[in-house]
Order: sequence, then structure tokens, then C-alpha cells
Amino acid sequence: MWRLTHDNSERGAVAPLTALLIVAMLGITAFAVDVATMYSEHSQLQNGADSAALAIAQACANDSSSAECTAPDTLAETMGNGNALDNATNIQNLVVDATAGTVDVTTQSRDTDGNNHFSLTFARALGIDTADIAASARASWGGPGAGASLPWTFSWCVFEQALSEVQLEDLLSTGDFTGDPSLTDVLIRYDTKALTTTCNGPTGHAVPGGFGWLKEDGTEPCSADVSTDDPEAGSAPGASISKDCKARLEALKTSPTLIPIFQETNGLEGANAEYTIYGFAAFQATGWKFPGAQWNITKAECGKDCLGIKGHFVRFVTLDEFTGTGPNLGGTTARLIG
Repeated sequence: MWRLTHDNSERGAVAPLTALLIVAMLGITAFAVDVATMYSEHSQLQNGADSAALAIAQACANDSSSAECTAPDTLAETMGNGNALDNATNIQNLVVDATAGTVDVTTQSRDTDGNNHFSLTFARALGIDTADIAASARASWGGPGAGASLPWTFSWCVFEQALSEVQLEDLLSTGDFTGDPSLTDVLIRYDTKALTTTCNGPTGHAVPGGFGWLKEDGTEPCSADVSTDDPEAGSAPGASISKDCKARLEALKTSPTLIPIFQETNGLEGANAEYTIYGFAAFQATGWKFPGAQWNITKAECGKDCLGIKGHFVRFVTLDEFTGTGPNLGGTTARLIG
């Protein structure tokens, strides 16, 4: 009987090739899984670094002599660990520069045994047991130089009355002051029958007292874009309060807001008036009387023809999107800058 035969030199090559492919696929799978967990770990570390830097900046803005500002290790560890799924983070680097008003934080992976690295799982099959993963953040604090504020401005004459002589001297010489402003309420009127007082502003020029309306030229409703670098702010005269601003009044009952303080005017009136902005102060409203909007103000305080806002200046740290630097009038910002 005749048999057909065919010699194949590649016979039996499928099995070893499959074995090689399986090893390669396992390696790729190990790489993919471990890379995914490394990305997750880095995200947690970045959140921890951001949170720690911002928390320390807030603490320094509130009180630069506090332990959370001068010795912030515990606060940094709390924020770092709190953002880690395994509640374990190493604070690799922590530097607070009170002069510059900045804080730098670097977080690093820490495993459950306390080793400062990230333990890999599948990559161990390839002889790679650990990875060094870290993340950094920088935050700053200080008096803001620019931002979108309520379209109001208060006179330097009003603000200086809330400071002691020592505080006022410190502010004019250093751009900052220690302690809190007076918590005594003041009524800042803007009606036509309000008595207008004057004082000498930071530049020595006479400044009219009171309250001014600014043009609502901000990107948000009821806001004005104000900057100490370009300090001339346009006026929007009138006794009315816009619909958008009425909607924002409720939030002012429970939280301070940053108000631009003007140090000069151009001497004109009406729509031609301009206010020269010195900085931003934090003001806690305790009452007001606007056309169609009144809260917590009596006739004895503000009678028939009276219009204005009542409250006091405070120290307050905001996370709103203010930028730049300006004098510290008690209203400060804490923000991530890197």
C-alpha cells in the first residue's frame, strides 16, 4: 500500500509558541493592571498634596502664629492620609515660607507596613516589586489683588474707623496688621441725604466717605471685575439694587464677603465718577435697607429716606477665585498655584 508522506520541519512548534505568547500576554496584563493602580495611587497622592497645601495656607491666612502654620506636620499628615484609600501617605517634603506666603507639599506612597513605596502585584512576576510614586502641590495666601466682587465699594474713611491707631500704622507701613478689626456695627449710607465725611487716605489725599456702586462688568451676575493693578473702577450711580444683586443678598446674612475699599475718587459725579481701589476688606453684613429689600434694620437706625447697609469688618479667608497680591485688609485668599 502506498502512503503519502510530507515532512514538516515546523511540526510541534505550536506548543512552545503558545507558551511564549501566554507569558507575553501575562506580562502585558500585569503591566496594564499595575499601571492602572499606579495612576489611581498618584491621583490619591495629588488630592492629598492639594488638600494639605490648601489647608495649611488657610491656617496661615487665619493666624500665621498658629501651630497649624508654624508646625503643620500633623495637619499635612491628616489631609494626606484622609485622601488615601488605605489611609497611608508619607509627607516627603513640607516647606512653609511665611515671608512669601507660600506652602509646598510633596506626598509619597506608603504601604501598609510603613515602607515609603508602592507595592506592585502582577509585575512581581517580572521581578519588579515596588514603584516610587509622589505628587506635589503649592498654595499661597495673602491679600488679593484682583477678582470679581460685589459691585459695591466702601470708603477708606469707613474702614480705618474699624482699626486701632497701631493697626492703622502697621497697615500703612507694612501692608498688613495684627489682631481683628472692631466688631462694632456701622451703617454705611448711600442715599442723597447721607452726611458725607472726608478723611485722608493712604496716599494723603482727601477721600469722601460712604458707599459707591460699581459697574456690573464681571462675568458673574451682580459682580464687578476689580484690580489693584488697574485700580480705576467705574461708577454705576442710582439708588436701586439690581435683580441679580437681590438674589445674592441671602448669602450675605451668614458669611462675610470681600468688598473693594476705595482710597480716592476722580472728583466727578454720576456715571463719570471713578473709584481708585486700594484693596479688599472682609465685611459681615448684619442688616440693610435697599429699595424693595430690607433686613434686620430699624427705623431708628435707618429712617424714611435712609438707604444703606449695616455690618462690621472681620478677618476672613476665602477660596473664591481672586488672584494677585494686595494689602491685607483682613480679607485674604488661599489658593492653589502649582
